[in-house]
Amino acid sequence: MKLQLRIHESHINQCISANKAFVRSGMRWPDQRFQGEVNKVGVVPDSQSRWSNPNLKVYATEILVTDKLPDVKPGVSARQKSSSPTWRAC
Repeated sequence: MKLQLRIHESHINQCISANKAFVRSGMRWPDQRFQGEVNKVGVVPDSQSRWSNPNLKVYATEILVTDKLPDVKPGVSARQKSSSPTWRAC
């Protein structure tokens, strides 16, 4: 499964491809943590996010979840945490 995130420009230098990341599903499995890795990091800011706030620059990032997930459907929200203690998603 692939997660699509938006990373703020102040944290994008800490996000490197092949870094480990941990994902939690918000409502269904709040106590379970799934492992993944950063697959792709955008090189230019996401243009869609600039409509609501032109000063906000975020970069599209993909995380591939490597653990087996229970019955998850597209569009489910999730939270992520990198193995690096200072890296956060928006």
